[in-house]
Amino acid sequence: MENNVLKTGQENEDIHAAKPPLTRRQKAKRQCLRNNLGLVVLAVTALNAAVTSAMISWRAPAIVSFDMKTTIDQFTEQATDRELKEGELELLTSRFTYSLNQALTDFQAHHSALILVKPAVVSGVPDITTEIQGDISHRMAEWP
Repeated sequence: MENNVLKTGQENEDIHAAKPPLTRRQKAKRQCLRNNLGLVVLAVTALNAAVTSAMISWRAPAIVSFDMKTTIDQFTEQATDRELKEGELELLTSRFTYSLNQALTDFQAHHSALILVKPAVVSGVPDITTEIQGDISHRMAEWP
């Protein structure tokens, strides 16, 4: 049995040793395959980068700012100028709060926007304060 194992090992060595050297054509063919494999890897990587960039830009929300303080201050001034009773003032305030929340929520949903308060923004972001204030006034006018 030992002889068989020895012979098998020797046969494997003989097979590997018996391989003729590669011809120029075979070497060129292998080099071509390596180059093609490199191109395929490069193409797949480029495609992956393009798809990732497209997904990031497609899903990125628009960033806008809203001046909450000014809006609430304007409402407070208008409410105090009207000289309302206690119950009416509470009702008006709750309507304003509801309208403000709905206006911001609707804007965010329709524009896929991230709304930041004005003090959190330094510059370079569109301001939607007047648009939201107009929406609030329309919503407040719809109440009986």
